[in-house]
Amino acid sequence: MKKLTLAFIFMLFLTITQTTIFAQSVSINEDGSSADNSAMLDVTSIAKGLLIPRMTEAQKNSIPSPAQGLLVYQINGTIGFYYYDGAWKLIGSNGYNISLNLNGTNLEITDEGGTLIQDLSSLQGGTAWNLTGNAGTTPGTNFLGTTDAADFIIKTNDTSRVFVASTGQVSVNTITPFGGDVFSSWSGGTNYAVNGYNDSTGIGVYGQNTSTGVGVYGINTNADGFGIYGMNTDVNGTGVISAGNDATPSYLSGGSGGAFTGTNTGVYGKAAASGGAGVYGSVDISDGFGVEGINTDVSGTGIIGVGNGITGSYLTEGSGIAGSSSNVGVYGKGDNTAGSYGAYFLSEATDGTGIVGAGNNISPTTLTNGSGGAFSGNNVGVFALGDNTAGSYGAYFLSEATDGTGVVGAGNNISPTTLTNGSGGAFSGDNVGVFALGDNTAGSYGAYGLSDASDGIGVFGVCNNSSPAYYGGSGLGGNINESANYAVFGLNEDTDTDGGSAVGVFGGTDVTSITSNATIGVLGYTTQDDLLNYWGLFAQGRIGATGTKSAIMKTSKGENTLLFCMESPEVWFEDFGSGKLNNGSVHIDLGPIFIEVCEISKDHPIHVFVQPTGEVTNQLIVIHDKDYLGFTVKESNSGTSNITFSYRLVAKRRGDADERFPVAKPVALKKQQVSKNFPVTKKVNTLNTKDIIEKQEVKSENKREIKIEKLNKKNINRQ
Repeated sequence: MKKLTLAFIFMLFLTITQTTIFAQSVSINEDGSSADNSAMLDVTSIAKGLLIPRMTEAQKNSIPSPAQGLLVYQINGTIGFYYYDGAWKLIGSNGYNISLNLNGTNLEITDEGGTLIQDLSSLQGGTAWNLTGNAGTTPGTNFLGTTDAADFIIKTNDTSRVFVASTGQVSVNTITPFGGDVFSSWSGGTNYAVNGYNDSTGIGVYGQNTSTGVGVYGINTNADGFGIYGMNTDVNGTGVISAGNDATPSYLSGGSGGAFTGTNTGVYGKAAASGGAGVYGSVDISDGFGVEGINTDVSGTGIIGVGNGITGSYLTEGSGIAGSSSNVGVYGKGDNTAGSYGAYFLSEATDGTGIVGAGNNISPTTLTNGSGGAFSGNNVGVFALGDNTAGSYGAYFLSEATDGTGVVGAGNNISPTTLTNGSGGAFSGDNVGVFALGDNTAGSYGAYGLSDASDGIGVFGVCNNSSPAYYGGSGLGGNINESANYAVFGLNEDTDTDGGSAVGVFGGTDVTSITSNATIGVLGYTTQDDLLNYWGLFAQGRIGATGTKSAIMKTSKGENTLLFCMESPEVWFEDFGSGKLNNGSVHIDLGPIFIEVCEISKDHPIHVFVQPTGEVTNQLIVIHDKDYLGFTVKESNSGTSNITFSYRLVAKRRGDADERFPVAKPVALKKQQVSKNFPVTKKVNTLNTKDIIEKQEVKSENKREIKIEKLNKKNINRQ
C-alpha cells in the first residue's frame, strides 16, 4: 500500500513538472496567481526575495563563455551586482557606479562607496588646464587655442560668447566679425557693447593713433542715435574734454557738456547744408546761455563773428562780441513774445556806458559819468522805430541807480529837470515837456511810464501850480469809450514790500470838513447801478477796510440810509429755505451751487438752524447725511406731525475754510515830493575808439564768476 502511494505521488509530480516546463510562463508564488504575460518567470512574494548566484571576483571571471546579460553577485573586492556586456560591469544608480571627485588637489574616479577606481593626478601638471588653475606655464608654449587654421570659440550655455578667428579677429557675442575690425563687441536692447570704467585718475577708455587715422571713432546710422556720447554725473563735471595743437586742456570748474582747447581754434564747426549751423548751442533754463564765449586776456575778444565773406575786425582792447559785415555787423531780434529784447547791453563800471554808437563816420561821444547808451551822428543821434506789432517798443531805457532817471530830455535849449528820487523819464521844455501820440492802432499807447525804483513814479502829473504830491488838481485822468480797455490802469509788480505797500492805483483825500457832499478817496461809477453785472467797483481778490462796510438805500424821504454788513472772525456763506414734515420727517438736499462754493466735510460741517412755522409738541431734530450733501429734519419722540418749517444754512467758503482771525499786514502809504530845477551836469568828452572799451573782469550777466582751471597734461595724453 505504501509503495502504491509513493508511485502515485511521483507520477503526479512528473505531470505537474511537465505541464510547467512546457507552459508559456512560469509563476512561482504563495497565492496561486497566474504569471504576467510579459514574463517567462513571475516570482511573487511578500516575505521572501530572489537569490542570484553569489561568487568571488575570481569565480566570476572564470565563468566560461558568459552569455550577454548574465547576472551574478560579487562578494569580494568591489562588492555588488555585475552583468556581462562583452565585459563584466558593476550595476549602479547611473549604470556605471562611478564618481569624479576632487580629493584635495588630486582628481579621482571612485565608485559609489568612495573606493578609488582611477587616480587622475598623473594628468595634472601635464598638458591639461586644471579647474583650479595651472602653475609653471610658459607664455608662447602653454596656451588655449588651436595650432592649425581653425577658428577658436568660447561658449556658455552652448551659445558662442567669444569668437577668435584664425585671421586674428576677435568678436564678442557673434561669430561674424565686422569687416576690418580687429576687436568687435555686439549687444542688443539697452545693453552696452563696450564699457570702460576707472575710479581714480586713470582713463576708462583710451584710443591712440600715431598717424593720419583716428584714435577713437564713433558712428551711428539712426537719426536719434549718437556717434559718440560722453557723460559726467558729477554736478560740476565735464562730459567730454579735448585738446588740439598739443595744448594743455582747460575746463570750467563748474563743469560743462564739453571742454575743447587749442592754440589756434578751440572749437571748429562747419555746416554744409543750407540753413545749417556750424556751432549750435541750446539751453532750456531761464538763467542759462545757449552759447557763451570768454577770453581771459585783458585785451581779448570773447566772440568774433564775420559775415558776407569779408575779413573780420575787432577792437585792439578787446570786447565781448566783435561782429563784421558788409551789411549788418551785429543783428539782434526779439520776437513778438511780451518782454523780449532785440539786444541787451550792460556795463558794470561805475562810469561805464552800456552801448556806444557813432554814425556818419564821426568819433563817438559819451558822458563822463557813464550812461546806458551814447549815440552820436551828424544827422540823427538816435533813431528808434517800433513797428505795428502789439507790445513793440521804439526805444527802451533803464537806470538801475536808486535815484537814477531812465531818460532825461530837454528842449528849447533849457536845462533838464529831474526828480531827486529818480524816475523812468524826465523831460523839460519851455513849450511842452512831453508830447506823446498813439495812433488808432489797437493796443497803442499815447504815453507809457515805468519806474522800477522802490520810490519811483511811472507817470506823475501836477496842475494848477500846486505843491506837488500824489494828489493835486488832476494828477492822472482818463476817458475811453472802448470795451475791454482801461481808462486808468495801475500795476505794481514789486515782490518785496519791506519799503512800503505795493499799490497798483492809489486814491486819497485829505478833506477834514464835510459840508454837504461826501469825500471819496476812490470812486467807481456806473449809470446802470440797478442792473446785474454792472459794477461801480470790482475787485479780483479780497477787499479790506479799516471801517465798516455798508449798503446805501434811498428811503421814501429821499435820504440815503446806511445798512451795515455783519462781521465775523471766519468766512461763512449762508442760505435760507423752507420745508414740510411728512408723517414726522422730511429730507432736504443741498443746492448744487451751494455745495460747489462751500467747504462741507467732516472737519467743516454745515450748520443747520430749523424754526417751525406752527405749533409742534416735540422738538425738530436735524440729522446730517453721511456724505454731507443733505440733511433730514425729524420730529423727536417719533412724532408724526406735518408742520412746515424754515431753515438757515451756514457753511465755510471754499478755499477759506480754515481762516480765523487772520492778521492783516499794515498798509504803508507815503507822499512823494518833487524837487524842481535840478540840473544835470553836462560834461561831454570826445573819445577815441580804444578809450570806449573798459578793461574789466569777464563775468556772466548774473555776476556769476566763471573760473577756468587747467588739467595737468600728463593726465590726458598717454604716450
